[in-house]
Amino acid sequence: MQSKFFILLLFSIVIISCGTKNKHTENSTNEDIATETAQSDAEPVNLFEHPDFAKKFNAYINFSNRFHKSATKSYEKYLAWVDKAKGPKYGKNTPQTLYELHERSLEKVAKEVDFDPQMKGIDQPMRQVVEKADALYQLINTANGYYEKEDYKDDDFAKGQVLHPQLMKAFEEYFAAYEKISLPFQQLQDETFRFDVEKFKANGQAIRYNLMINLKNVEDIATLIDSLDGSDLKKVDMKSLDEKMKAFKESHNKLENLQNDEAQLEKAFGNMAVFKRSNLDSYVTNGVDFIKNIRNLKERIKTNNFKYSIVHPSIPDKGSPAKLFELYSQMVNLYNRMSR
Repeated sequence: MQSKFFILLLFSIVIISCGTKNKHTENSTNEDIATETAQSDAEPVNLFEHPDFAKKFNAYINFSNRFHKSATKSYEKYLAWVDKAKGPKYGKNTPQTLYELHERSLEKVAKEVDFDPQMKGIDQPMRQVVEKADALYQLINTANGYYEKEDYKDDDFAKGQVLHPQLMKAFEEYFAAYEKISLPFQQLQDETFRFDVEKFKANGQAIRYNLMINLKNVEDIATLIDSLDGSDLKKVDMKSLDEKMKAFKESHNKLENLQNDEAQLEKAFGNMAVFKRSNLDSYVTNGVDFIKNIRNLKERIKTNNFKYSIVHPSIPDKGSPAKLFELYSQMVNLYNRMSR
């Protein structure tokens, strides 16, 4: 049910610089909206330069980072104890509540999907995602109330057996809807990345520019490793991995050299430089850890050692794909904090 694309999408998501407040608020009048629409029609702008693009785009990003991630975790947690074919009454493990879904990110995207700018090929399938996401959210809340109170001990799983096929259908329909938007949204992200990179380069914002290049370098490495683990890691193209790591180190070294450049810090973060600096420092530190863990990964492949610690993957072991993806996720989160 969880696609490989989701893993890469989650770790490759980057929130662009915040735009102005979305003019189409709950307090907007029809006249206001009509006036803005007329102005928009009279003066077409690049999608990425639309004053409300960042707000809407970031709502979509936030939904993927939070709601979709929580939906996937909820699905996996449920299947960890329930019998998928027969239902909860026949599960081999102790019943548990499902992982709670992220309500706020769902509410935000539900509002933004109908606002300008319109994103052709994305807004309509996103409406379907929102519809299925809301249905899943409501059903999981009902199921959690049942399992949290342990009512299954009173009715011998009668309600749980009724809820099970409903839950499986809701998960199926949500993931199917999300899959339809994955490719077009990935393409939009790629276009947004190119636009931002060129913008930062043209404006002489070296920190912003190298942050985006560095994240793209990590994404390339993540894509190369994909879902491989254990002995399957021997399938990794080591020459390609070395080339991609060389590119990563180059952009990472530039960030290290820019860490204490006050002029560039001011260009990157403005009057928030003093607060964002710690995020940049943490990002660079995570980059160092990423380099070390790639080295550990290569050593594992060379020595055919894929035995992880007993706490793995809850606490990912060094040199494991899980550890690399954890670091990647942390780097993305740090970038997002710097962009807010």
